[in-house]
Amino acid sequence: MKKQIIKIIFLIIIGAVIGVLSKWGDVIAGMNFLHYFGLISSGIVLWLVIGILLLVKSETRKEFNILYFSFMTSMLISYYLFSALIVKYIYIKIIIFWIIMLMCSIILGNIIFNKRHTKLIRNLYIIASMILIIYDAIIINGIQMEIVIIEMMLSLITLTLINKEIKKQYLIDCERN
Repeated sequence: MKKQIIKIIFLIIIGAVIGVLSKWGDVIAGMNFLHYFGLISSGIVLWLVIGILLLVKSETRKEFNILYFSFMTSMLISYYLFSALIVKYIYIKIIIFWIIMLMCSIILGNIIFNKRHTKLIRNLYIIASMILIIYDAIIINGIQMEIVIIEMMLSLITLTLINKEIKKQYLIDCERN
């Protein structure tokens, strides 16, 4: 239980920091790390990567729900608090959109939870990441090759971790049989 609480607190802190950095990166002048982080975090690929990592690493459905909700909620709250208090800009329709996306992500995560260590999840991830990289490049960020390359690298690293989890689960299943 203590380990779970530490994970939750860690993800809340990381989510809050990412939320602030993300919004700060959206409004900072110049081409610097925060600017690029703002571009990457404005897309959907980063959130797919985080969601899938929490999905494949969670031991139970309940753990996934708590960890994912803790991270994403703290990220959204810090992002929009920073936006309201520092940037002095808030757009309710966008907040509602991201709350709906959060709920849809949790529902989707629960639907595919039992397949999280299978080739199906790997294949779905490959398709989703390719579609979202293209979507981010065309719709969200415009075609900025540095962002596309970073998103591709994040996707490949995540794919490697998914493959490791699939192999690990396969070995566990072989030992049981």
